[in-house]
Amino acid sequence: MYRTIAKCEQGIICLILPNSKRPRAFTGQRSERLIRRTKNRLEYQRGETGLSITTSKSKKVLLKQLETTDSGNYRVALTEVKALGETNYVLVCSTNILEEVLKQLQQVGMMTETYNYLITNLDTQTVDLSPFQYAGTNITAIRMLDPDSKEVTQITENIQKMSALPFSGIPILLQAWKTKLETALIIDAVQLFYETIYDLTKNKKKVIRGVSLSCSNQSNWNEGYTITNLMKSVGIICFLL
Repeated sequence: MYRTIAKCEQGIICLILPNSKRPRAFTGQRSERLIRRTKNRLEYQRGETGLSITTSKSKKVLLKQLETTDSGNYRVALTEVKALGETNYVLVCSTNILEEVLKQLQQVGMMTETYNYLITNLDTQTVDLSPFQYAGTNITAIRMLDPDSKEVTQITENIQKMSALPFSGIPILLQAWKTKLETALIIDAVQLFYETIYDLTKNKKKVIRGVSLSCSNQSNWNEGYTITNLMKSVGIICFLL
């Protein structure tokens, strides 16, 4: 579980793994301490080329925004970055513009064997990178799904079958490698919830009754804690690698 601290201008991404090895979100007090500690360790300098950050180990990182408008032209910013002479980059952008950004990198001469890119978007596998495979550029990304797995292939086929039904509207043409992380997480969550309820109610072991609750008070569903605790222990075959 990643948490971006909104109060920090640089949007530091934080992760806490306590002894239980389970991710835990920050409390307000813990967040404030982290912000103070981080600011003490880093030196910031805002210049014409972007925001420069220097760590306590004298490592310098330059942050550069691709554009401030929605023109879709990133060449100006990319040309400025190229002039700095750096060859190692962390690229953070949505999949909606990723292919266009890579094309414009190629246009300004930054897609050669000299350059190395780490793309942080976890849906990078849904973008067709074949136009850049012979450029010699080292492009690294993280893939959370295996499009060749039986589970991913089966669910994409099921989605297409359901979309072809008369009541579903426009048919969906979904390829396995186009499956996004958010889709997989939703499917895994529904599957996990189903398996939990099934195990609880199997052989009439437990009867779960729905209760009407108001959002304006502190009332809790009695079965909520039972279901939550069991969900943490249930093991299912999921999409994530």
